[in-house]
Amino acid sequence: MPRLSAAEKQRRYHARRDADPAKREAYLAKGRQKWREKREQGAYYKPISEQSEREKRAKRKAWRRAQEQSRRRKKQASAIVTPPLSPDSEEQPVPQPGRLEGYVVRTSNRTM
Repeated sequence: MPRLSAAEKQRRYHARRDADPAKREAYLAKGRQKWREKREQGAYYKPISEQSEREKRAKRKAWRRAQEQSRRRKKQASAIVTPPLSPDSEEQPVPQPGRLEGYVVRTSNRTM
């Protein structure tokens, strides 16, 4: 039997863990509880309502700067992707004769 890759081991472990609905619910509840505890300890971030005025100003300034950059990137991307609204009149292509223009389809006069 060949050795299992790390991904295959993980798949088997997760399948075994999630096979029993009660065990799966216990696992998920434990994860939620850990998240709540870490959030209350301030491990993730402090809500804006709990920050000092100075921290609020700094945070909001960073948000404004990030939003400006996001809008600038979005505008540049749309300028690259979209074609011009209407081509200039001097750049209008001149229609070229097609390959089959003037081609006459002949039908045979054979009788059956």
